[in-house]
Amino acid sequence: MSGGDKVNIPKPLQVALVTTSIVLTTVSCSFSGTTPPKSPEIFIDSDSEVWLCGEVISRGRAVPSIVHANLRESTIVEHTSMSGNIYLQLAATCEDGTDYSVTPSEAATVVQRVGDASDGTVFLVLRPQAKKFVITFGTKSGQPGSVLVRLEDDNSG
Repeated sequence: MSGGDKVNIPKPLQVALVTTSIVLTTVSCSFSGTTPPKSPEIFIDSDSEVWLCGEVISRGRAVPSIVHANLRESTIVEHTSMSGNIYLQLAATCEDGTDYSVTPSEAATVVQRVGDASDGTVFLVLRPQAKKFVITFGTKSGQPGSVLVRLEDDNSG
């Protein structure tokens, strides 16, 4: 075949190739390094960054274990993630943050806090300094919520 020869591609194959091209373009655009939307859903970009509510909460191929404390009034945590941290979602949306407290206050260090526009807390990354402590917060309905952290001797998650 010379450079001027025309290749006859059947119509169904042409449609399939165009559709594949569009899908690949769409996928590559969503991983182009732009900040994902502020969503309470986990988003992992092509750089292996884990995003929640428009902020990077972890880097690496492993998604941390996230405790969704916002789903019930009382939660028990017995293990940390592989990083040694506790990843704790306190609010169901990125716009409905809440106040929280750790008792005793020296039992955990806040590694990262993701907040909302009204300065409430949506998500926490905590580094335990003690084997047992409590995190209290308010739920969206105004009810108090709590997380009892009761770590086993092996703190490796």
